[in-house]
Parts: sequence; C-alpha cells; structure tokens
Amino acid sequence: MFDLGISEMAVIVVIAVVAIGPKQLPDALMTAGRWVARIRGVMRQVREGFDDMVREAEMKGMEKKWADENARIMREHPEGALTSDAMSDHAAQMRPLPPPEELPARSAEDTAMPEPGVSPVPPFSAPPAPSSVDQSGPETPRGGNGA
Repeated sequence: MFDLGISEMAVIVVIAVVAIGPKQLPDALMTAGRWVARIRGVMRQVREGFDDMVREAEMKGMEKKWADENARIMREHPEGALTSDAMSDHAAQMRPLPPPEELPARSAEDTAMPEPGVSPVPPFSAPPAPSSVDQSGPETPRGGNGA
C-alpha cells in the first residue's frame, strides 16, 4: 500500500521514540491501530455499499430483459396464455391419479431369514493370478551394476 522499506520504517521508529517518548509509545501505537481499524471498517462499508448498488442495478437490468423477452413470447404465442377462466377449467378437469397396483404377496420362502451360519450369498473368490508374471525383478540401468 505505502511500500515502506526497512530503512524507512527504522527512521519512523526513531522519530516516534524521540518525539513521543518510550513510555507513551505503546499507548500511541494502540491509538493509531484503532484509527487504522476504523478507517478500514469505513472503507469496507463503502465498498460493500457500492457492490450492493451495482448488484441491484444488474438485477433490475436482468428483470427488464426477462420481462421484455416474456412479453415477446406472449405476443408470438397468445394461444399458450392461460387466463384465470381457462386455469379454473383446467383445474376442474384434473383428477387424482389412481392408486398404484398392488404388488403380489410374497411367499414365506422370499421373506424367510437364512439359518444361522448359512450365508445367503456365495463366498467371494479371488480371480486367478495372471500366468505370465515377470519374476526377474526391477531392471537395472544400462552400464551399471545395480548399486
């Protein structure tokens, strides 16, 4: 922000110690820190307010664009528009769906639990190992002895 180097900071510290004094320097630094925090808070509020104004302006533009597009579509397809009378006619024609078909009753065999110690699923068997596995180990670099 201010791009202060170490030498500039050292000069400021020496001037502060001479002008304020070593006893009052911590209080002065705390006061300066509070002021900096307040300034940052005000700047954040201004930035957020500006962002809100921009966002609202963009939303108004989008709403106007959508309303214009909706009006264009309604002009092109007036038969698709439903009036309140047409909506009430459609509501009167609506009827509830029939109940779903009942599932056939399950037999005692389908719902019976397996006997203790008997697995209902066959045990897992590992696939066979490939037969052409190279058993020589890792290769050594050419010209080297592997060490």
